Amino acid sequence: MKIDLPVRNVIKQSLLFTGMVSTLVMLSAIMEGVPTWQVLDKSISSFFAIFLVCLLNIFLHLGAKPEDPLKSPLWIKVLSFVLSILVVYIVKAIHDSLLNDDLFDKIQLAGLHGGLRYVYLALQACMLNLVVLLWLYFAMAQHAKVQHELESSRLAKARTDAANQLLRQQIHPHFLFNALSTLKALIRKDSATAEVYLLRLSDFLRVSVTAHQQGLSTLKHEVKLCEDYLEMQKIRFKGALSYQIDLSSELLERGVLPLFSLQPLAENAIKHNGFTKEMPLLIHIFQEDDFIVVKNNRIERNYVVESTGSGLSNLAERYRMISEDEIKIEQYPDAFFVKIKILANEYLVDRR
Repeated sequence: MKIDLPVRNVIKQSLLFTGMVSTLVMLSAIMEGVPTWQVLDKSISSFFAIFLVCLLNIFLHLGAKPEDPLKSPLWIKVLSFVLSILVVYIVKAIHDSLLNDDLFDKIQLAGLHGGLRYVYLALQACMLNLVVLLWLYFAMAQHAKVQHELESSRLAKARTDAANQLLRQQIHPHFLFNALSTLKALIRKDSATAEVYLLRLSDFLRVSVTAHQQGLSTLKHEVKLCEDYLEMQKIRFKGALSYQIDLSSELLERGVLPLFSLQPLAENAIKHNGFTKEMPLLIHIFQEDDFIVVKNNRIERNYVVESTGSGLSNLAERYRMISEDEIKIEQYPDAFFVKIKILANEYLVDRR
């Protein structure tokens, strides 16, 4: 995952980090009995050197724009150390010019002379840069972790919203209007059939509302939902519609599908075909290898039905999110096939 460094936050953290380290330097000097003016001198010099090295590393990583700053190339790290040495030398030069105090005089008291004094400062700069790099990478790792958790939360919320939206789409007002209109007509003409229809409608709505929210369902559950829907449509269209489901009981128990997979395919077949008693619509649901196949004969309608095409595309997108599988669509002059992959039980278990 590419990490987008929060520059303002990192700079604020670098100020806090610099302040903490400078405070430690000041306390160390006080405990060593260093005179007060030298304590302040040492603390202020340390603050500017550390803060400038922090800024150097932050903008160096931003400028290089590696895919992952935590895995930045070696040349960035080497350049970081070289520039940090230059920063320390510059801070020393500014310090000496402002205070008219040669820092090397103090180093010389420690027995270091000539070029060794520059080596000493360079080693200090490298140690400082190492500490800053470790802190910076820790800060970036924490930020990456927070980003990952936020992204996971957004994806989880998106899945929940999609599931809720899916449920709302299934119990569509247009479907309820047709169902209740059919029920009203049946009550007047055939009370026994009306009772059967009402039971199917009740089962369909109950299964829809109590469906698993994780976006997956057992094949048995999906077939029940589809069967209730098709039975209601058979009562409505009478002999103009028939269906056949050929799936083994063992497959029904172990198979898993995305929630609301079969019923929308059956509804799609009914919506896009102009069937009559003389030319009935035949829907066949069966297994072919690792796929559930929903097949229907094609009967051209006398008028064009408006369609957004979102049903199949929504199902295809959900398959890609869950298992990275694709749905298969085959069209022939006299038949239409939709093949959806049967998922294993582990997909359902992993999301509970």
